[in-house]
Amino acid sequence: MAGINKRKLVLNYRGVKVYHSWKNGRALTFWYALTPGHDAEGDGQDFDVRVLPEKYTQGLLVEDDSSPSDTVGVVKKYADLLEAHKMAIQRAIDDGYDLLAPRREASPIRTISGSNDLQPSKQRFSLQETLATQAQLHRVGRLWLMEIALLAFVGFGVGSLIFHPPMSH
Repeated sequence: MAGINKRKLVLNYRGVKVYHSWKNGRALTFWYALTPGHDAEGDGQDFDVRVLPEKYTQGLLVEDDSSPSDTVGVVKKYADLLEAHKMAIQRAIDDGYDLLAPRREASPIRTISGSNDLQPSKQRFSLQETLATQAQLHRVGRLWLMEIALLAFVGFGVGSLIFHPPMSH
């Protein structure tokens, strides 16, 4: 996907750089990596903020199942989640916690062939996850600007049909 910065930092705290983990060209909501542009279907060098020990997530809303009905609500929900994720990760870093430990400690899933490689997920993004991903990639002002531009183009199209109708032969 052109124009997306997969190297953008989510958090740079005490020398630890944290980035989004990516899947199918989209930043994942709950998964983060210690290397930029990390593909989630890979080497296990990423972590799920939801499985951090409770002492790091206590009092924070790191997962929210609500479904805001408007774009602004989705953007706000994502921003709140991202701030909670950053706080939980900072707590873990302060404590010296190895963010990748749960991935290394988990028993590998064996495929039919017997290899330790994980198979690509058949799970698809829900509308809410898609909106949250788009919200994280664009700031609120930019989303409004795109919406205004869209409405302007539609208005221009309708206006051109009204004032310059197609000629019939």
